[in-house]
Amino acid sequence: MRKLLFIAVLLVAFFGNAQDSIMTKISLKGRVYNIPTVITAANSLDDQQITDFSITSNILTLTLEDGGTQNVDLSQYLDNTDSQTVTDLSLSGNTLSITLSGGNTEMLDLSPIIPVADGSETIVTAGTNVTVTGSGTSGNPYVINSTASGSGTPDDDSVTPAKIANGDFGDFSVISNVASLDMGVVSTFELGDASVTQGKLANSAVNTDRVEDGSLWPIDLNISNTGTVGQVLSKSAANEFTWVDDQVGPGGSGSSKILDDTFTTDYTPVVADTFRLKYGKNLDSLVVSTPTGSYSDGDAITFVQDSIGDLYFDFKDIRKDVYYKTNNPGTIAMTHYTGTGWTFLCGDCSEYVPYTPPSNLYTLANAANPDNEVDATTGITVEGTDYLVTSEASPVSDGSFSIQFEKNTPAGTDASAEIQLSGLTVGVGHTITFDAYISTPGDANNSYVRTSGSVAADWSSTNQVEVNPDSDFVEYSFTSTPAVTNPRIQITTTTLAVNVQGLLLHIDNIRITETP
Repeated sequence: MRKLLFIAVLLVAFFGNAQDSIMTKISLKGRVYNIPTVITAANSLDDQQITDFSITSNILTLTLEDGGTQNVDLSQYLDNTDSQTVTDLSLSGNTLSITLSGGNTEMLDLSPIIPVADGSETIVTAGTNVTVTGSGTSGNPYVINSTASGSGTPDDDSVTPAKIANGDFGDFSVISNVASLDMGVVSTFELGDASVTQGKLANSAVNTDRVEDGSLWPIDLNISNTGTVGQVLSKSAANEFTWVDDQVGPGGSGSSKILDDTFTTDYTPVVADTFRLKYGKNLDSLVVSTPTGSYSDGDAITFVQDSIGDLYFDFKDIRKDVYYKTNNPGTIAMTHYTGTGWTFLCGDCSEYVPYTPPSNLYTLANAANPDNEVDATTGITVEGTDYLVTSEASPVSDGSFSIQFEKNTPAGTDASAEIQLSGLTVGVGHTITFDAYISTPGDANNSYVRTSGSVAADWSSTNQVEVNPDSDFVEYSFTSTPAVTNPRIQITTTTLAVNVQGLLLHIDNIRITETP
């Protein structure tokens, strides 16, 4: 902008009063400027005044009083922009550096404005039990120390190792028989204001420091107050005290008192049941299994029969080698014995022989065997083509699969299939038990599982049950006596002049046992 004003002034100076002029070239900093040069005739003067001298945007306007106006475009002379940026602003010690993109760098020493600590800004005054040394400078900073009574000696009512060593507790006599005191109780002695605090115990603990003649046990009495109501202090083999639940009985590890507890299903005792009353409550019998966990001899658990169902203990009394059960209403208190088992004290109980379920004689591996289940129809033969037999994952009554019998012929044709058995005892009655479900009944249900019909020759006594439509599996059972070791059972759906095509019969969980 300064260049524009300079150029404007030149223009005014050279042709502000001229009537005629020529252009004169002037070179300035490498640029050439055409400047009007005034040409005047002798004795020919023009004393007009400039009435307007202004710049709008980059246009310079000159106007004389008689109306002459001249405009000059100054855009081509604009070269005064400076777009430099700061490329570095850093502080090294007390010196600030500023560098521009054009390369110029200026350094500024800030030392005159940085204060130096000489201690005069801070004043620390000693108080009660406090001493202050130093001048507060970086070379000699303030050091504040506290003392027990301002002179570095403990208060008169404090308890220190030195006072414990010679039995000196001020106005009180020497404690000579500390070992006979209840541990953790110092209520019959007064120290100063009748209280013993950590502040009065020099190091917050009385450990191996001597009392009179050194008879104080090496026991850590610095016991935290973290116990809960009902807990007691327990001493370890290392003479350390901790808060534990109150222990009842020899080697007890149970609750702080005998508690009541009820169970309504078969139950396995745990360590937390020690010294508890356990009430078994169910209309049916309940089984109590061998306790789990670690027990000490003398640990006891008492069981009470609290309903009609008896309590059966499925482990033997280790002393008598027998099984026991309660008799309504009965009680059995069992105690851990000889480190390996339990012995019973009975209140209306009796011995019993555990029931052993008979072995399942149905051994073929297929979808209906509860003991050897596989996704297969092994051992099943269709008589003709009237049944489609498959292993299905749904519906099932046991395990993951069942066998489905689908009637795929219309009325007038019976559908039959045979299930092969093995390993039965000839001439001995056997109970045949299975679960069955008709999910799609068709127009009629005449479906049977039997030892008669086409398989009657395999049995010396025959029988059958009819499977009826229901909402889910139903257990069926009947007895027969085999005439051969490997007899067959027949599955059949008969027709009575009605359409039963599409019937779905499901068989699962087959069990064959000798009849007692």
